[in-house]
Amino acid sequence: MKKKYTFKKVLICSGYLLIGIFLIFSIFFLIQKTSSRENGNIVKAQEGGTYFRNVNPKFSVDFIDGEYIRFESVKSYKNPFEETKGNIWEKIKYYLGLERKKLGLELRLETISYDETISSIAGKEFEDLELRKSIELVQSGKNIYGDDSQAVSKDTIVSRGIYKGIDIEYQIVEGKGLKEEIILNELPEYTSECNEKECILPANRYVFRITLDEGLELKRSITSLPGFPSGTQYLTDGQGNYFAHFLPEFAVDALGNKTSNVFVDIRATEKENEYIYELILDANWLLSEERVFPIRIDPSIVHDSSLSFDMGVYDRTIQDQTYSIRLKEFLSGEYISGVLPLGGSAILENIYWNAFGSATGDKHVPFSKLGILVEEKLEKLPVGVDSQSKTYNINSASSSYFTIELWKYQRYRDENIQENIFRSNLGNLIVKNGKYSFQNSNGETFDSNMIVEYNKWNHVAVIFDLNNSQIHLYIDGKEEKIPVVFGTQNTLGSIILGGNSSIFGYIEMLRAYNRLLTSYEVVSNSQYANVYLTYRSSNEGNKWGEWIYNSKLTPQIEEKDGGIYLTTDSGSLVGYDLISFLYKGDKEEEIYISKNPIDAGLQSLNTTILENSQGHYSLENLKYTDLWFKPETNSYSCLLRIGDISMYSTLEGKISVENQNRKILSDDSYIQNIDNHVALKVEDGSISVYLNGNKSTAQIPSSLNNVGDYNIGMGCSDEQAANNSTIENFRISEDENVDVYSVFSVSNRRYTFKPSFIAKLQNPSTFSSLENKSIYIREEGSMSSNYIQNLYVGETIVLEEEIEGKKYILEGEVTQINKVTGLLEIKDWIGEFPLGGFSENVKIYKWQREHIPIQLYIDNETNLETLFLLSQDSSRIKDIHFISPIKENEYSAFSGSVENPYLQYKFIFTTKLPYLTPYLSSVNINYISAGPSMDQIMRHGKWFNDGEKQPFWWAK
Repeated sequence: MKKKYTFKKVLICSGYLLIGIFLIFSIFFLIQKTSSRENGNIVKAQEGGTYFRNVNPKFSVDFIDGEYIRFESVKSYKNPFEETKGNIWEKIKYYLGLERKKLGLELRLETISYDETISSIAGKEFEDLELRKSIELVQSGKNIYGDDSQAVSKDTIVSRGIYKGIDIEYQIVEGKGLKEEIILNELPEYTSECNEKECILPANRYVFRITLDEGLELKRSITSLPGFPSGTQYLTDGQGNYFAHFLPEFAVDALGNKTSNVFVDIRATEKENEYIYELILDANWLLSEERVFPIRIDPSIVHDSSLSFDMGVYDRTIQDQTYSIRLKEFLSGEYISGVLPLGGSAILENIYWNAFGSATGDKHVPFSKLGILVEEKLEKLPVGVDSQSKTYNINSASSSYFTIELWKYQRYRDENIQENIFRSNLGNLIVKNGKYSFQNSNGETFDSNMIVEYNKWNHVAVIFDLNNSQIHLYIDGKEEKIPVVFGTQNTLGSIILGGNSSIFGYIEMLRAYNRLLTSYEVVSNSQYANVYLTYRSSNEGNKWGEWIYNSKLTPQIEEKDGGIYLTTDSGSLVGYDLISFLYKGDKEEEIYISKNPIDAGLQSLNTTILENSQGHYSLENLKYTDLWFKPETNSYSCLLRIGDISMYSTLEGKISVENQNRKILSDDSYIQNIDNHVALKVEDGSISVYLNGNKSTAQIPSSLNNVGDYNIGMGCSDEQAANNSTIENFRISEDENVDVYSVFSVSNRRYTFKPSFIAKLQNPSTFSSLENKSIYIREEGSMSSNYIQNLYVGETIVLEEEIEGKKYILEGEVTQINKVTGLLEIKDWIGEFPLGGFSENVKIYKWQREHIPIQLYIDNETNLETLFLLSQDSSRIKDIHFISPIKENEYSAFSGSVENPYLQYKFIFTTKLPYLTPYLSSVNINYISAGPSMDQIMRHGKWFNDGEKQPFWWAK
């Protein structure tokens, strides 16, 4: 009995003891956490002098009289470079702050100078520049890190004017570390207009001296680890505890244009624990005429073992030398991240990214309003013969650069007529002999090689480069530099649109700037290219949910009239951003997007193609007829006789239409050696004439005969010769609502599918039946070291071969890929296997996901419940959806947070023109994880964060 009582007493006492220990640790933890809170405050450390300090729970920063900076942090129990994570006791000590040992480094700016490239440009050797070392504590109006654009009051240390035009700014990132930026401000001495002052070049070489505390070592990682690329330099102590590592440096200008072409060399000196850190910004990027000051350079050390580095899947995209992701000669493509482990009970807050050359979404909204002088939202302003001229007076100082941009639609009259697009003090942009030219204020003309495209909208930008006596001409994003001679003017003065000497057509949107627009800005303003985001999450990391969009619609599908009808009963199809579908093929094929078969040049229920050159027709109510013809020269010859209407071409390049009552001429002229579209349409009881989508002013007060005879290319009268032009696709229709311009502009709605993967069997004899789920292939154009380059797990491959007149097709989902050997593992085969097996002639390709931006193909439509897809073979299209992914600076999809530990995101790239591409330079994943909160930064190659939120010296 006594023993039982004693044992009970021991249990009770042990419980009290555990409670006591828990309370002591809790009190200690609270004292520890409240005694030193995370903060961004910088205070004066002593009276007199300029010695400032910040103290955070896990690090401290000292700014010593402008001479050097000391950064100290506690050691981390986890070393990702050596894959050590520490035991549970080390973790407890770290989070409770029991480990108080700190080690750090001193950073001192030694010299600023120029590299060999700038020295050769200047034609002389430069000595190290004399530095002005001083610091001051100011209240900045913004964070130099983060994405918060609101004005804030932030303690900032500034080394102002350490050399001409160069500052260094420092801020404390609460709970994380020190953020530093080198800032190159604009100086008049950088330009040829420095006049009385000595011209200089911006410095691009910066040398720092780093002194490590005794016990710290600088190491370089040998292999690539999850989250860290190989070759990363990091700091550790003798026991393998991680303290910090160096991130790849980058620079960004005022418009957000980035480069990672920043050479960095860290080398040991003769002194123990001392290193030289040399940073050289690429001279060609710095001195480019596209640079806009101020320029910020980021040399950073971070303390962060949670940094994620993932190359992902590049499907028709590529990472270029600037470490940005772009399209690779395709009209659409994807970048898909790998699996990103966010941790248990993680809540995704948002994803934001930085892209260049991506559409602003509205032609009236520019990429940047920096330096804007004039901004006019014109709506199809008529210009040309008898139009009223509009003058925009510009009050601007002299500048080395000016930019004018606008949208123009030019109708065709005669190549021999010289026409103005705009006029200004600096010169006029004109059209002469079917090409763009520049005419200076003295009347001298300088020709380009750019051919004018008539009867379509073009984005036009002209950059006046007075320094280098040239203009940059951009037409739909394509650039040509033209050497010119400017007159005596150095301001725009005014811009004049319209008047009798103007082009025949329309102008929309006019903007003028007192600076150079970069090529990224021009492409962005042209609206032709874009980047979109979608993402998905998973509880297990292998079974994924659906990709998340702002909105998604699966349309009703019907195959008829030679194409695919896509319809919906709920809302407009053009309210979505993209048409997304899978397409299979082994060669380039054209897909047309239209509102109906008539727009696509086909026949339908009430529209008929008459293929014979002559015959009889009969309709209940003829409302419309059209044809295409391709003239080699101007000629007086018959195009069409239908009923009592004659249509013929004239020697002057016009189209004449007549009956017994009246004869009218087209306002426009036809164009030699291209397909011209001519249409007659009954409107309000009269016949209207359309040439290449443009309606002529005059009409014939009559209707088309419902019954009669027709002749193509002959039969108008005895006066006209038979037409020797190629005449095609003559149609008659009872549809009174034909959109004639949509019919004419069918080529503008052409999307070219280009296969990214074509392969052959390595040894056909080894693939003997459907039971073989493993095959060896070799992709066309693959390197000897990799047999497969552009096929990914989860995609479906297609094997196709015609044997003895019968086509055999097999399809199978890829579950595993060995890119080196070419081995594929297939989940299951679907299709018929040939009796004797496939031969070496079998074609192998894949179902490829395509994305088409709707608004670039269907113009001026706000409510459309039907779209029509036309391709060579409708069976090659499947899995069609209308989607609106997340656009840049758009967060609506994140209103419902995702609470799953694994994330995968996908960027969709699109372009209307194959020579243009958007660029993705950075991605940020912001989420809340279990345990201590932290920022998680995802990088592409050397890129990380965006132009505002940048890395920092980090300690936790």
